[in-house]
Amino acid sequence: MARSEAPLVLETRASRGFRLGLVALAAAALGAVLMADLPLAIAPPLALFVALATLRAWRSHAWAAALRLRLSADGMLDWRDAAGAEGQGRLASSARVGPLVALEVREPSGKQRRIALWRDMLDADAWRRLQVALARRPSADSYNDRA
Repeated sequence: MARSEAPLVLETRASRGFRLGLVALAAAALGAVLMADLPLAIAPPLALFVALATLRAWRSHAWAAALRLRLSADGMLDWRDAAGAEGQGRLASSARVGPLVALEVREPSGKQRRIALWRDMLDADAWRRLQVALARRPSADSYNDRA
Protein backbone atom coordinates (compact mmCIF):
# COMPACT_ATOMS: atom_id res chain seq x y z
CA MET A 1 0.00 0.00 0.00
CA ALA A 2 1.47 3.36 -1.07
CA ARG A 3 1.81 5.97 1.62
CA SER A 4 0.43 9.37 0.65
CA GLU A 5 2.51 12.39 1.46
CA ALA A 6 1.16 15.04 3.80
CA PRO A 7 0.57 18.39 2.12
CA LEU A 8 3.19 21.10 2.53
CA VAL A 9 1.73 23.99 4.54
CA LEU A 10 3.55 27.34 4.44
CA GLU A 11 2.84 30.65 6.16
CA THR A 12 4.50 33.63 4.49
CA ARG A 13 5.63 36.92 5.97
CA ALA A 14 6.78 40.20 4.43
CA SER A 15 10.17 40.14 2.76
CA ARG A 16 12.40 42.83 4.18
CA GLY A 17 14.91 42.38 1.35
CA PHE A 18 12.24 42.83 -1.32
CA ARG A 19 10.86 45.98 0.31
CA LEU A 20 14.31 47.54 0.75
CA GLY A 21 15.27 46.64 -2.81
CA LEU A 22 12.02 48.05 -4.20
CA VAL A 23 12.43 51.34 -2.33
CA ALA A 24 16.06 51.65 -3.51
CA LEU A 25 15.10 50.85 -7.11
CA ALA A 26 12.20 53.31 -7.07
CA ALA A 27 14.39 56.04 -5.58
CA ALA A 28 17.07 55.43 -8.21
CA ALA A 29 14.51 55.45 -11.03
CA LEU A 30 12.86 58.64 -9.81
CA GLY A 31 16.27 60.25 -9.33
CA ALA A 32 17.27 59.29 -12.87
CA VAL A 33 14.04 60.73 -14.27
CA LEU A 34 14.47 63.99 -12.37
CA MET A 35 18.16 64.37 -13.22
CA ALA A 36 17.84 63.41 -16.90
CA ASP A 37 16.83 66.92 -18.00
CA LEU A 38 13.85 65.53 -19.89
CA PRO A 39 11.29 67.81 -21.53
CA LEU A 40 8.50 68.97 -19.24
CA ALA A 41 5.97 66.97 -21.26
CA ILE A 42 7.82 63.71 -20.56
CA ALA A 43 9.34 63.97 -17.06
CA PRO A 44 6.15 64.20 -14.91
CA PRO A 45 4.31 61.33 -16.68
CA LEU A 46 7.43 59.18 -16.47
CA ALA A 47 7.85 59.96 -12.77
CA LEU A 48 4.17 59.13 -12.22
CA PHE A 49 4.63 55.85 -14.08
CA VAL A 50 7.58 54.92 -11.83
CA ALA A 51 5.56 55.77 -8.72
CA LEU A 52 2.54 53.75 -9.87
CA ALA A 53 4.69 50.75 -10.86
CA THR A 54 6.32 50.86 -7.42
CA LEU A 55 2.92 51.02 -5.71
CA ARG A 56 1.67 48.06 -7.76
CA ALA A 57 4.73 45.97 -6.87
CA TRP A 58 4.39 46.94 -3.19
CA ARG A 59 0.69 45.95 -3.11
CA SER A 60 1.37 42.70 -4.94
CA HIS A 61 4.04 41.84 -2.39
CA ALA A 62 1.74 42.81 0.49
CA TRP A 63 -0.79 40.24 -0.77
CA ALA A 64 1.82 37.47 -1.00
CA ALA A 65 3.37 38.44 2.34
CA ALA A 66 0.40 37.20 4.36
CA LEU A 67 -0.52 33.93 2.68
CA ARG A 68 -1.20 30.49 4.01
CA LEU A 69 -0.27 28.06 1.24
CA ARG A 70 -1.03 24.34 1.13
CA LEU A 71 0.68 22.32 -1.62
CA SER A 72 -0.50 18.73 -2.08
CA ALA A 73 1.63 15.97 -3.57
CA ASP A 74 -0.69 15.92 -6.60
CA GLY A 75 0.16 19.56 -7.40
CA MET A 76 -2.98 21.23 -6.03
CA LEU A 77 -2.25 24.53 -4.32
CA ASP A 78 -4.72 26.14 -1.91
CA TRP A 79 -4.19 29.57 -0.38
CA ARG A 80 -5.81 31.97 2.03
CA ASP A 81 -4.79 35.62 2.18
CA ALA A 82 -4.83 37.96 5.19
CA ALA A 83 -8.37 39.12 4.38
CA GLY A 84 -9.60 35.52 4.52
CA ALA A 85 -10.14 35.18 0.76
CA GLU A 86 -9.38 31.67 -0.43
CA GLY A 87 -8.36 30.24 -3.75
CA GLN A 88 -7.04 27.10 -5.28
CA GLY A 89 -5.50 25.84 -8.46
CA ARG A 90 -3.08 23.39 -9.94
CA LEU A 91 0.62 24.19 -9.84
CA ALA A 92 1.41 24.54 -13.54
CA SER A 93 5.08 25.42 -13.27
CA SER A 94 7.72 26.67 -10.90
CA ALA A 95 11.05 28.39 -11.20
CA ARG A 96 13.80 28.65 -8.61
CA VAL A 97 16.46 31.27 -9.14
CA GLY A 98 18.67 32.18 -6.21
CA PRO A 99 16.52 33.55 -3.37
CA LEU A 100 13.30 33.52 -5.44
CA VAL A 101 10.72 30.83 -6.10
CA ALA A 102 8.04 31.69 -8.64
CA LEU A 103 4.92 29.55 -8.78
CA GLU A 104 2.48 29.65 -11.67
CA VAL A 105 -0.95 28.37 -10.70
CA ARG A 106 -3.90 27.65 -12.98
CA GLU A 107 -7.21 28.21 -11.23
CA PRO A 108 -10.29 26.10 -12.15
CA SER A 109 -11.70 29.13 -14.00
CA GLY A 110 -8.67 29.05 -16.31
CA LYS A 111 -7.14 32.19 -14.80
CA GLN A 112 -3.39 32.09 -14.19
CA ARG A 113 -1.92 33.42 -10.97
CA ARG A 114 1.76 33.92 -10.26
CA ILE A 115 3.06 33.82 -6.72
CA ALA A 116 6.60 34.99 -5.95
CA LEU A 117 8.18 33.77 -2.74
CA TRP A 118 11.44 35.31 -1.60
CA ARG A 119 13.67 33.32 0.74
CA ASP A 120 13.09 35.65 3.70
CA MET A 121 9.30 35.26 3.38
CA LEU A 122 9.60 31.79 4.95
CA ASP A 123 11.53 30.42 7.88
CA ALA A 124 14.57 28.29 7.02
CA ASP A 125 12.82 24.96 7.53
CA ALA A 126 9.80 25.96 5.42
CA TRP A 127 12.12 27.21 2.64
CA ARG A 128 13.97 23.88 2.64
CA ARG A 129 10.73 21.88 2.60
CA LEU A 130 9.46 23.97 -0.33
CA GLN A 131 12.71 23.35 -2.24
CA VAL A 132 12.42 19.60 -1.65
CA ALA A 133 8.74 19.51 -2.65
CA LEU A 134 9.44 21.37 -5.90
CA ALA A 135 12.48 19.22 -6.69
CA ARG A 136 10.40 16.04 -6.25
CA ARG A 137 7.64 17.32 -8.48
CA PRO A 138 8.01 15.93 -11.99
CA SER A 139 7.37 18.74 -14.43
CA ALA A 140 8.67 19.73 -17.82
CA ASP A 141 7.70 23.31 -16.99
CA SER A 142 10.16 23.88 -14.17
CA TYR A 143 13.37 25.85 -14.21
CA ASN A 144 15.82 25.30 -11.41
CA ASP A 145 18.94 27.35 -10.95
CA ARG A 146 21.41 25.13 -9.14
CA ALA A 147 23.85 27.96 -8.45
